[in-house]
Amino acid sequence: MMLIYNGEKKSQKSFKLHYTQDAFSLGRFSEYYQADKEVTHYSSTNLEKYIDIVDMQHLQQTKDGVKVFQLQMQKPQKLKVYCGANLEYTVQNEFQKPVSLFVNKEENYIIKDEQKQLLYTVKNGEIYDALSRKLENYQDTEEDVPDSEEEDEINILCEIDDVCPSKECVLEGKIVEFSERSYSMGSFEDMPGLSDVTVSLTSRKNGKTYTVKTTENGNYKIQLPKGIYDVFVEKDASYTAEKQYLKLMEDKVINKTLMLMSEDWTDEGIVDGYVYNTSGKALADAKVEVYSGVDYTVEEPEIILYTDAKGYFNTDFMITGGYTFVISKDGYKKQSVYQPVIGYVQSTIKRIKLRRKNNG
Repeated sequence: MMLIYNGEKKSQKSFKLHYTQDAFSLGRFSEYYQADKEVTHYSSTNLEKYIDIVDMQHLQQTKDGVKVFQLQMQKPQKLKVYCGANLEYTVQNEFQKPVSLFVNKEENYIIKDEQKQLLYTVKNGEIYDALSRKLENYQDTEEDVPDSEEEDEINILCEIDDVCPSKECVLEGKIVEFSERSYSMGSFEDMPGLSDVTVSLTSRKNGKTYTVKTTENGNYKIQLPKGIYDVFVEKDASYTAEKQYLKLMEDKVINKTLMLMSEDWTDEGIVDGYVYNTSGKALADAKVEVYSGVDYTVEEPEIILYTDAKGYFNTDFMITGGYTFVISKDGYKKQSVYQPVIGYVQSTIKRIKLRRKNNG
């Protein structure tokens, strides 16, 4: 089976990197591929093998979100796979060989032929024909993720360090002091910056802590390994320390504005919000658990609420600080949202979307 990507035929392995576009900077790899393909002679190049290895590592980490359909086609046929209005990829099956379709279980797809006639749709990780009948005769496979390239004894990654995605990222931004006017206007970044603030990031993987202090304008910048971090921001006793977590996985500079509140604002505030599904329908009787801080795995919730018929919930008054809202409902994936509570201010959480669990 061959796939068409940017007008060129490439192996299935290269295609997989294109599919996992949320994992790495594809433009960067595309540039390297275009620059090196004449030198590396395209077929089975070190670069192509390396791209496959990187992508396999990502698929291994996100296995639950990836599904592969292998369809037996009656004749050689080219299929166009759309996600929304965007053409994701074009796949061409070979004679008497099945065609493989790679999908994200949380996205919906439309599959057409070369004449743009609808052939299949994919919803919630299941495939249907043009008459919306669920197909049962396909082979649903899990991705087989190898530990290494068996034919190579040497480490391919070491051979091409110049195209290796960085294992580190740069986090920069600003620590601001809460301003009621800026907050009410939605201009979070326009709040005044705070100098001499300590920003500590502790890795959830190995417990190592990285620390940086803000400049006189409240700006900070730090380089650290990719990963998930608990972030602790503090200045002195006149400010309420702020704690949250960040997922730093992008292969670029990440900008994050964080906020500290003066003790003058340590009164009570209100949080409310709406819970709905991917179709925009309000979800009644969804459970809303409110935890202090960012870790909701070790303590009991401070408050337990349930949404009304319109999917709405309201905490009533809560002490100023940071809270994690964990929303759940039978048949849906659990969702967590971090939200600071600010004295004298009603902080409305953005509409919270719950996705259905996959059956099977």
